[in-house]
Amino acid sequence: MRNVDCDLYTTEYFLNENTGYNNFNKSFGNIIDARYQKALELADLRPGMNILDMGCGRGEIVIHCAKKGMHACIRHRLFC
Repeated sequence: MRNVDCDLYTTEYFLNENTGYNNFNKSFGNIIDARYQKALELADLRPGMNILDMGCGRGEIVIHCAKKGMHACIRHRLFC
């Protein structure tokens, strides 16, 4: 398996090109993209659960989980 060049994942990419950037920019992470919302529904997350978001990008999934009563942790730039 090849590693992805870390220089590709810049702040500019996460804030302006990655899925959901319009919602993130409008709401500072309070509104999440429909694709992420569906994934969270399928995960059947509940308050009190421990959530680890590895390579969290902008962080809106962690923000959403924490606001819903989950214990959320991030691990940013895991391989870089």
